[in-house]
This record gives sequence, C-alpha cells and structure tokens, in this order.
Amino acid sequence: MEDPKYQTPKVASFNNGILSPPTSNQTDIQMIENSVSKMTPNYHMQQSDNKSSTKNASGRTTCNCKKSKCLKLYCDCFALGMGCSPDCNCSDCSNHEDNDERKLAMDAILDRNPLAFKPKIQ
Repeated sequence: MEDPKYQTPKVASFNNGILSPPTSNQTDIQMIENSVSKMTPNYHMQQSDNKSSTKNASGRTTCNCKKSKCLKLYCDCFALGMGCSPDCNCSDCSNHEDNDERKLAMDAILDRNPLAFKPKIQ
C-alpha cells in the first residue's frame, strides 16, 4: 500500500464545461487527456464557407464555395488538386488550371505544408 504522504493527488476534470470531482478509477493523466481532448477543437473541423460538397452524375466532386474563390483547402476541388468544373455551384471562382492566382495560392500552401495536396488516408 502506498504511503498517503507520497500519494498522487486526484485532479478534478471538466465535463461539458462543468468542473467534475475526481473519480477514483481514473488516473491523473487520463483525466488531463480527457479534459484537453474535450477543449481542443479538431483540426479537420475548420470553419468554411463551403456548405457541402457533392458528386455529380459522373462521380466528380463539386463544391459550393461562396467567399473563398475556391482557393482554400476546405474547397474539395482545390484540396484534390483539381480545377472546379462547370457543375460546381461556387461563386467568384478562381480555381481554374490557367489562373495565376490559383498557382500562387497553391505555392503558398505547399511552402507551409509540402504534403497538403497528398491523399490524407493511405
């Protein structure tokens, strides 16, 4: 049995924004990990102006971007490295193969993350 003098103190945790008392069956590390995972937003849950993306009859991805000019990674067409098609519902689109603005945006993103346009799931 551990000496109470050297026992690790129990830590309270946050549960849905409410401070919860520590439970005896959780370790301190588990409680901290649970609290941090609840407070940290998921990386893939970025705010976007792309309400949804769909696939057209031929199976090609289409987007519905409104303000990004389809030059952000949350545009599905842009993230796949493809230009937008006539089937896309985007407005003020700059994601076309011959557009210099698209090339500059892709270069800037690749400078920050060389794997940005690679498949996310292997």
